[in-house]
Amino acid sequence: MGQPQGRRLLRRREQMSVKPCCDCGDLLPLARFPRHRSNGDGRTSRCQACTTARRKQARVPARERDRRLRRTYGITSEDYRSMGAAQGWRCPVCGEGPASGGRLVVDHDHVSGLPRGLLHSTCNAALGLLADDPAVLEKAAAYLSRTADLRAQVLG
Repeated sequence: MGQPQGRRLLRRREQMSVKPCCDCGDLLPLARFPRHRSNGDGRTSRCQACTTARRKQARVPARERDRRLRRTYGITSEDYRSMGAAQGWRCPVCGEGPASGGRLVVDHDHVSGLPRGLLHSTCNAALGLLADDPAVLEKAAAYLSRTADLRAQVLG
């Protein structure tokens, strides 16, 4: 009968002394790959240099987002997270959370420039298209209610 899986993996690790990096393609010694227990050889598939480069690239968008939040709205990433947590990470206009992998956008008062909350981008755009005017929003809601009643009469 065969050997237990752990022993087979250990033997396989001992036999391999080099492996190719999945990013750069270089054939490098195992010591140049970060440890990763769940891989068969106990190492990641990316060499340390490529892993470092990928991590740096991943940090750039976050830094840019931080700069944009501070420059545009005068808030930090921590302020953004606090606002989101206070709202339960839901859009206060429609009550839904962000789409999978999506984010809520900062809604701000166009007169003062101060942030009001976090909304879906479509809800934020709708407010902007209606000039952030509560009276116009009320008229739009009344219109939708009237036409919904009319539609129910026609269809039902």
